[in-house]
Amino acid sequence: MNILDTSIAVFGWFTVVLTVGLSFPQLIKLLKERKTQKVNFYSFWILHIGILTWTIFGVLSDSTNPFKLQNVVIADGVSLFVNGIMTYLLYHFYDFNLTKPSKLPVVLQSVQARKLLAFAGVLLTWVIGIIFISLYFSNSAFRISSNAATIFAIIAPSLTTFAFAPQLYTSIKNKNWKGISPMMFIIFELNNFCWIVFWILSISKYGANLDLIGGLIWQIVSFILYGYQLSMVIRFNYFKANNFA
Repeated sequence: MNILDTSIAVFGWFTVVLTVGLSFPQLIKLLKERKTQKVNFYSFWILHIGILTWTIFGVLSDSTNPFKLQNVVIADGVSLFVNGIMTYLLYHFYDFNLTKPSKLPVVLQSVQARKLLAFAGVLLTWVIGIIFISLYFSNSAFRISSNAATIFAIIAPSLTTFAFAPQLYTSIKNKNWKGISPMMFIIFELNNFCWIVFWILSISKYGANLDLIGGLIWQIVSFILYGYQLSMVIRFNYFKANNFA
């Protein structure tokens, strides 16, 4: 194994560990406080669906090299389950009595009904993820063309990149940055950095494939967006709290 292959393997496993760890800070925050702060649920669902889409992207691409993105499958496959637990707990610990009347049908407006819907949604993503991951490891011919992989490379990263755009809007509007664990954004940034290095190394090995280039571009955008949100969380939660800003 040459230096390039070794580097790809090392950063590939870094991405696995960090991607799996993305949800742990928020999960620990929820379990510790046993209370969900003011958050935008859309952001967490977009992130969760994005993780599922990443998993499917890793499973299906690319027929010319069936196991090129195995770290994507492992990282996002495991993350799908951890993030699912965290997503449900957001509902479990949320005080719905403090929210405005919902536009949902009356039968779905009760607290138990909302929690049940959240659980059902998470469970559905788990079932879909298990099906695709099982196909990935049992049938190496179950792949798509490079062109189709490129489409996935555009869609999947966009969901996780802009997942917290609704939360960003909510935080700016309410001037409240306490809903999300700062450590979550720190891990997001470390994760983005490792993925950027992984995409660059993969392009060096496999050539300028559009799916790899797409992944790299979106990862850079994600690095910038989450970096901004991290800076705002630190500024409002620490500097302003101590009258430094």
